[in-house]
Amino acid sequence: HPEKELPRDAKRLSFPVRLPSLPDGWQANSGRLESVPGAGDSMLTSVGYVTPSARFMELTQSDATEEQLLRVEQGQGLTARNETVAGRTWVVYEHDDRSEVWIADLGDVRIMITPKGPSDDVPVLAEAVLAADPLPRE
Repeated sequence: HPEKELPRDAKRLSFPVRLPSLPDGWQANSGRLESVPGAGDSMLTSVGYVTPSARFMELTQSDATEEQLLRVEQGQGLTARNETVAGRTWVVYEHDDRSEVWIADLGDVRIMITPKGPSDDVPVLAEAVLAADPLPRE
């Protein structure tokens, strides 16, 4: 189960990993741990969620830079704006096809949320991951 993988990933990765506590109806359905292409030793851990409104979004945590993470989410014609969620600034990149990538820089880790479709549920996931304490590394 993907949410069981995050505590295991936290022990293997050199950056803090958070497990968000989400409201009822959110289902983790996929997970991956991989190196970030073109980013040296940087790694990412991702969990995909199906929201209560049956939309999919992915939560990625990584020590790669914002620019390196954006290369993972390739797209054309990026424009950026800032949104504030839970007191933290998120840079929201919008592709020509109107898909979005939300990234917050927490210093030792970048958090990226990629909604597939409308981004109405992004603040729920953003608040939950920011409210979560990093998982133990030992």
